[in-house]
Amino acid sequence: MFTQESEKRLAMLFVQIAECEKAVEKSRADLCKNPNFDVYGAFRLIDTETQGKISLDNIRSFVSRRNGALSKLHVELLIAQYDSNFDFMLSLKEFQSLVLPSEDILLRQEVLSRPTSPPSLYIESLLARHFELEANWQNHLQTFKRNLFIRHDFNAIDAFRIVDYSKETFIGIWELKRFISQFDAISDIDCERIIKRLDCDDDAKISYEEFVSGILPINQKSPVSKCNKKIPKRRCQTRATTRKLITSPQKSMPLTAYSKKDFSSTISSNLYTKTLRDDLKEIIDVFSIQIALDKDLEIAQIQLAKHLDFNIPDLIKMFDGQGKKSILYTDIENVLKELQIPYHIDEVYLLIKHYTNHPDKVLNYLEFQNLFLPKHGFYIKNVLGRRASMCKERFRAFSANTLEDVICLLKLLLRSENYAESLRRKIAQKPWINLYDVFQDIDKDKDGVLSPFDLQEIFEKYNLKCDIEDIKSFIQRYSKNSHTLISYSDFIQELTPKLFDT
Repeated sequence: MFTQESEKRLAMLFVQIAECEKAVEKSRADLCKNPNFDVYGAFRLIDTETQGKISLDNIRSFVSRRNGALSKLHVELLIAQYDSNFDFMLSLKEFQSLVLPSEDILLRQEVLSRPTSPPSLYIESLLARHFELEANWQNHLQTFKRNLFIRHDFNAIDAFRIVDYSKETFIGIWELKRFISQFDAISDIDCERIIKRLDCDDDAKISYEEFVSGILPINQKSPVSKCNKKIPKRRCQTRATTRKLITSPQKSMPLTAYSKKDFSSTISSNLYTKTLRDDLKEIIDVFSIQIALDKDLEIAQIQLAKHLDFNIPDLIKMFDGQGKKSILYTDIENVLKELQIPYHIDEVYLLIKHYTNHPDKVLNYLEFQNLFLPKHGFYIKNVLGRRASMCKERFRAFSANTLEDVICLLKLLLRSENYAESLRRKIAQKPWINLYDVFQDIDKDKDGVLSPFDLQEIFEKYNLKCDIEDIKSFIQRYSKNSHTLISYSDFIQELTPKLFDT
């Protein structure tokens, strides 16, 4: 049984991983903003043996020449973070991952397009300091990993279960934020940084293999002999077996004893054991996640509304540059491309479908502004009372800080719709769930609609903590014709996958 102290240590490890990526990313940006830095020239300088790869000794020698010092263990940790093929050396591509920014794509592309030239002494010094920063952070993280690993109740499967709240067998931004927020405040950006550190296959989520590889210390001997507390023999064996599979803290584990397919099926069967079905509990869990998604959106919308230069006319002009009096999905796509926000066409479709009843999936201005306005009346009144700026350029009407919060909200809207759709698909994959019976169970007074009182009663029964504002927001998510009641038709539509609806 995972105790609260172990959960806290796991959360603190995640926080430190986010801080690590934040500090290293800043160092990458500082290095690359120097116009004289060339990644190819730097690689050639360190690769003194011209073998096309950088070894541990190459890095230690380079840092030493620049009046620095790194132990063998420190450099091993640094290489392990970026070594994707487990040859204990860094190829040019792996070296680029170490020194090039991952958040500023334009800067990254600019550096890659620079002509090859040998680095100056100043650039060499910056690069050596960057190596030291990454290596020292890796050593720092090892301390947190060991502090978690030596806990008597620690095992990787229980740790993964606790974070994977939605039981999807992978961890995304929402699951990370939900878990860490129980112990410390954390932003979506920091959660993205954690995933970036642990994600090996660039699918923007953490699988069980990546999770285990990312939280266990390297070359850590089993703590059983050092611990006076008795641990069940079976658990000790499980931990030892897991450790043998680890070769790098942030790279996929080699599946020596199993084929990848067998390993994945074994993990899935071990992660979640079968329980007696409770249809209502399944839907209440979905309700809980939907309420959390709406809360996150409200926070981001309020943050945007606090900017005094944010106003609806300029926002509409940004999306509807031709004055069509409506917003098409192509308008949203064009803005996402202009702001360099990654997206999938399905996410745009889901977003529009959520906020409009129009058969052609077109947003009128009133529906469009609901994407960005919080539900709190004070902020709505303030934002709607603001006039447009005098700026005629669509993307320069807002300050840099305001535009950054617009981008954050757009990312959150897309992610929220994508996650909500995954919940619907999860329900659809369980044909034994009878939504009519679930609706009847919630509708205590049997009047054919779900009122705030019905919802509050069922939420309290299942210990789902939410206030009246949360319930109002929840009803607005479901209700198409009323903001106070949910009909059976609304209930079914919201819980049915939308991408299958053509």
